[in-house]
Amino acid sequence: CRPGPADIVFIVDTSSSLETSANRSLDFITEFIKRIPIGPDDFQVGVITYDFEANVLFDLDDHNTSSSMIAELQRIKGEDSATYTLPALQKAKEMITNSSMGARRTSSYMILLYDGLSTDRNNAVNEAKLINSIGGRIITAAVGQSISYSELLSISEKQYYTFSTSFLDDMLNYIYKETVPDNCT
Repeated sequence: CRPGPADIVFIVDTSSSLETSANRSLDFITEFIKRIPIGPDDFQVGVITYDFEANVLFDLDDHNTSSSMIAELQRIKGEDSATYTLPALQKAKEMITNSSMGARRTSSYMILLYDGLSTDRNNAVNEAKLINSIGGRIITAAVGQSISYSELLSISEKQYYTFSTSFLDDMLNYIYKETVPDNCT
């Protein structure tokens, strides 16, 4: 028995509050990708960056190897901008529900790497509630110097979906546990 398949969308804050932490987010995503099986029958990964607006770096089905994903991650740079989380969540919801962006009928996760300090906090929390109400899974991962854990928790809505980037193993184990078939012992 092995975990998967699942679609995972990383949402990376590249605004000015995290401009210097962009490398920490890249390191986290790189380590995560190295530890999971990648492919159409395993895990698929998409990446969205955001500041004032959300931009798709790559869709869920754009890469079949971890090495090609990791190479493309190097394009992520921090920007001097505000943190508008709402459009990023909307874009991620579109990615996990749209087959033209690689979505499959399988478990899906959004992993939001940010400091919990959204410029549009109320709108972001309302969108997260909508996503969670339709079965979406939003995992928040704290990155940065000043962290608002209350917003991280409001977005994920579950304490066990709220992490620090220092706890990569815990996050991976949780996703593995949720994606292993029920008949495995």
